[in-house]
Amino acid sequence: MPSVLAEWHYIDGTPSTFKVGESSHSHASFPLTGEPVEVTVPALVAQCHSYDQRVRSLDQELDKLAARQHADRELIESLHARLAMTEQFSVAQQQHIHQPDLIIQEWAEEMHEYTSVFGQ
Repeated sequence: MPSVLAEWHYIDGTPSTFKVGESSHSHASFPLTGEPVEVTVPALVAQCHSYDQRVRSLDQELDKLAARQHADRELIESLHARLAMTEQFSVAQQQHIHQPDLIIQEWAEEMHEYTSVFGQ
């Protein structure tokens, strides 16, 4: 039986790279790099985990930026509202300042009418 295992060939005719009694799992390697699976797979898993953590960190940063942008937008809207209220107050103040002039002018017109009707 050992002679049969020693002369084992794959279907395509290439000889086996395994020694007699070795498992094919002990020499599994990636075809392009030739690195053993036992070394490469854990490294790939660690890289995937690292990338996953980085993606989550970036996602959290994007959420913070979106929240900050929303807060900034609310602040801008609040400032616009305050500016509008200030402008309205300013217009009201200007009208209030000019209002006594209007009252005096109306009073003068009334006095003029009164004196023209009743005389001096």
